[in-house]
Amino acid sequence: MTEAPDFSPIAAEYARSRPRYPPELFAWLAGLVEQHELAWDAATGNGQAASGLAERFQRVVATDASVEQLRRATAHPRVEYRAGRAEEVELEPGSVDLVTVAAALHWLDRERFDATVRRVVREGGVVAAWTYHVGRCNQPAGPLLGRLYDEVLSPYFAPGARMVDAAYAGVLLPGEPIAAPIFAAVATWDLEGLRGFVRSWSGYRAYRERHASDPLDAIDAELTTAWGDPATVRELRFPLHLKASRLGEAASGPGGVERRRDRRAPAELEIEIRFPDLEQLERRICRDVSVGGMYVESEQPPALGTAIEFRFVLPSRREIHARGTGRVVWRRPRPDGRPAGFGVQFLELDRHFRELVFRVVDRFIQRGGTPFDLESES
Repeated sequence: MTEAPDFSPIAAEYARSRPRYPPELFAWLAGLVEQHELAWDAATGNGQAASGLAERFQRVVATDASVEQLRRATAHPRVEYRAGRAEEVELEPGSVDLVTVAAALHWLDRERFDATVRRVVREGGVVAAWTYHVGRCNQPAGPLLGRLYDEVLSPYFAPGARMVDAAYAGVLLPGEPIAAPIFAAVATWDLEGLRGFVRSWSGYRAYRERHASDPLDAIDAELTTAWGDPATVRELRFPLHLKASRLGEAASGPGGVERRRDRRAPAELEIEIRFPDLEQLERRICRDVSVGGMYVESEQPPALGTAIEFRFVLPSRREIHARGTGRVVWRRPRPDGRPAGFGVQFLELDRHFRELVFRVVDRFIQRGGTPFDLESES
């Protein structure tokens, strides 16, 4: 179990300053289940996901351990808010059509939570969990937020945040996995709204409790310059890392991290990508690869949803092989006139290769480049 931070002291800032989940996400989730009688939003926080579910389910039970968070939750006639830990929810066995966990799975006791999910979800029901990284969004704020997180505040976040750093790679939910589309949380802020978002980070609060300085000072001057007129309202998009499973059979071991999947669907297409030298490695990553996915040139792109298994051969004195899995999420010509191809969303990615992508892309952004964005090209 990972120790979750207490969001109660920043509940007001959290309620005001968090990106919003798109209606399309809740439409997709609702379309996964036949019945829409009861949804349970675990670790609901200020109820943002619960409100979205309430537009599509007859009843929503939303639970959170923080009473202060629930006090600031959005009221809705079909949402029942309850104080308490997700692992201890009191719901009838087999009564829930859909369970959701928005930006909180990494704070839960996975073994106990997974057991609870199996108990309360009806046969054929679905569990879904998603998160976004507070330091990963589009220009002009993204590179600066990323630097603030990576270089200053990362050590001040609770250990569960490492799962978010890894984009939930390797995390499985009870049941049979469901391939998910690409979504993003969206925020429209002026400059002060963006600063409020940073102040809602648990790592920001932890830093302030240990130091006399404001960590925002590390980027504020550059942020002000990049933003322009402080009153300008800009749209920032935070890619969601979404996992979903249909209940029936468990596909994960204790803690929800994959160890062995007896019924894992075989890859429909295997791709080997070789990087002959470091220069081409960096060029290719900046042009075609992100932590969320990559672009593959092909005159005959495979069908949407095709399961892909990658093998990356990295330059070294001895060949280094990194592996990943994904699925095709779009197929079409590139807008820059290059050959047709397809976009692949990574489902799992070797940790060392993922960290390499982070480093290369961060350097590219710091030099003023605009890296590949799987979602923006979809």
